[in-house]
This record gives sequence, C-alpha cells and structure tokens, in this order.
Amino acid sequence: MGGIPAMRRALIVLTAVASIAIATGCSLTYSVEDDEPAAPTGFTSVPACDGLDTMLEASLHAFAGDLYSADSRMQTQYVVNNKMVQGVTCALTMDQPVPRTDSYPAAGPLARSVTIQLSAVGESPTHWTMLRTSATPDSLGMDETSEATPLPGIGDTAILWTGRDWLDAAKARARARISNIDIDVTTSGMNWSGGPQMPVTDSTDLTKDLSEGAEQITAALVRGLQDTLPQKTIGWTLQPGAPEDDDPPATTDLVQVWDPCTLADSAITSAGLDIASKEDRGTVLADSASCRWDGNGFTLDVESTAAQRFTQLIYQHPTHYTGFQPVTVGGRRALRVDSTSHGDTGCMLAFDIPQGVRGGGTVGMVRMQAWASRPSYSGGMGHAAVCDALTGIGEVLAPHLPPGRP
Repeated sequence: MGGIPAMRRALIVLTAVASIAIATGCSLTYSVEDDEPAAPTGFTSVPACDGLDTMLEASLHAFAGDLYSADSRMQTQYVVNNKMVQGVTCALTMDQPVPRTDSYPAAGPLARSVTIQLSAVGESPTHWTMLRTSATPDSLGMDETSEATPLPGIGDTAILWTGRDWLDAAKARARARISNIDIDVTTSGMNWSGGPQMPVTDSTDLTKDLSEGAEQITAALVRGLQDTLPQKTIGWTLQPGAPEDDDPPATTDLVQVWDPCTLADSAITSAGLDIASKEDRGTVLADSASCRWDGNGFTLDVESTAAQRFTQLIYQHPTHYTGFQPVTVGGRRALRVDSTSHGDTGCMLAFDIPQGVRGGGTVGMVRMQAWASRPSYSGGMGHAAVCDALTGIGEVLAPHLPPGRP
C-alpha cells in the first residue's frame, strides 16, 4: 500500500471490514498494528462450480443417499469477478418426486438441496479476526434460527445454524473460513411421510440430516480447496486484470415449455373431449402454457410449466393440494392429487416431465386438472366421478406427453 499513511491504511481496513460484516450479518473484532505487517499469503481465485463435483462427490452422496447419481452436477448461479473479490454461487437439487410404484414410499429422503457460496477477498485477515458467533435470521435467509454451534477442526473457524424459512421448511447453514476464502453452505430438503400425508418439510430427523449434510459438505470444501488451490502472496488486489465492478454473466437457465394445445385432435376425441371447445389459455403463469377442453359434465385443463421444481409446485401448497396417490396412467408414472382449486370436485394428475434446469435443479411438470361443470349439490358430478373421468382421459393422453424423468 506504498506511501499511504498508517492512519489512512487503518481507516481503509476498518471500512472494508465493516462492509463485509454488514453484507454477511457477522459481528467482528479488529486490531490495528503500528507497523506494516508481512505480506500475507492467500488464494487469488475460487474454483468454478463444475470444479466442485469431484471434490464433493462423497459428501453429496452421504447427504442425498439414493437421490445422488453420477450425473449430479453443481450449477452456476452467480459469479463475482472484480479486482478485490473473486466469488461464485453454486446450487444442486437432487430429488425423485414421483414414486416408482403405486405404493406410498417409506419415510425417508424425497429431495435434498445445497447452495454453496465461495468468496476470496483481497488480503487475508491480518488486521482483524471475524467472529461468526452471532447472526440475525434475515442475514441467514431464515425466519427462525437456533443458537450458533461451533464446528471445531473445520478450517480457521466454522459455525452451524439450523432454522426454518418463510414456508416453515427446515434449513441448515454452515459458514467457515480458510485464509482469505469465506465458505457458506446452505442445505434444505423434504422427506416422504411414509403414507398418504403430504411430504414432511420440517422435523427433527430432517433437521438432523440437513445439519450433518451442511457440516460434511463444508468440511469437504475446506479439505478440497486447501489441497487443490495454490496460495500466493496477496494484497488488496487479487486479480489485477479483473474489472473494477461486478459484471454477472447472463443467466444460463434453459427452459423450453411444451405446449399442450399441440395435442392432436384425434387424441382429444379419443379421450371423449369436445375438440370444438378447445381454448388456448396461453401463459397463465411465467414459463407455462395451458389448454382447456370440455367433457361430459366436467372441464379439463392441461397445463405445462417450467416455473419451479415438481416438489415446489405440488408438495409446498398444502392449502391447494391436500393429499396424493401414486398411480400408473397410460403407462406413465404420476400422482393423483386432491385439489381444492375448484371447490370439492377438483382432481389432478401430475406428471414429472422435466423441461429444463433452474436454480440447480430440474424444473417442469405437466398436470391434467378436471372439475365438475356444476357443483355436486346441484346435480353435478361428485369428486369420485370426476377423478374416474380424469383417469380415463389420462390413459388416452399420457402416451402423447413429452418424455418423463428416467
């Protein structure tokens, strides 16, 4: 820092540390040395997300169990590239949202997600020690949090929290540091209930699994980064050729929504629907397409969407979808879901049909939803009759849907 006076150097250090503390929700202490310290060593970059797959293979497998596969890949969500900070945010969701048989799955993992943030900051913390013993729920992305739990033996410092997000779903978050790299790992997921009840998003067992996963993944990152990244003499500038300000890349999310209005008229007729009643509903929601037909005493919507993951669309809306049954319809795996969206007669068939990748996970589904044209109390079809009619339609139309998940 050449000819910059010592007092000004101290002010620069304190300003930078305060900014980092505010951004991360950390408390901190610091000390200023009278003499210029020896040039510190540290890391000038962090690996790209696809460079973490091999490093984390064992810990991800332990975290997700049978949900993990050799094809599981971390997806890049955000990149920070400037002179003083090199960072990356990666995400991965592993799930199997539709049972492979017509029986309810045993209680156990349905989905597991992990988000990793790595950030290398100019100059290692020679002048200060960052403490992670306190944080607010907001700073951790949770509505409620536990007391911080130290994780001894993982990096220079490591702390773990557990809590719930705004949907009352369990989460765990671990933070650690090695030299000038901050590591931040968040885990979430859901479990099968073991019966017809909707999946579990918050329980003691789930919280334990998420905590252990966050700890194991953080420990694997510490070991892997120390073993693979070279350390160099560093200053405030890590990458002299980098831009002054962040310039995040354009999103790499790729989704292509299938249009249900392309179903052949011959298939619609075979299903007993009136082709003359066809109504292109267009984009009801972002990244979706919907088409409507009339049947004998009921209405049918076929909606295709890539807005979210199947688990988010079906299992996280308990006021709309109150129960499910694994079924095989037209040779395809599906869920029959009780829906309150159309009074007491609503019935749905939900097919796990991926239509892209977003937020580190597979997104997309196709749902057929039917409801009585008149309320049951005025002579319309009842719930059971609507579901029977929908199953018959599904037997005819399911073979014409796009491919499902293997």
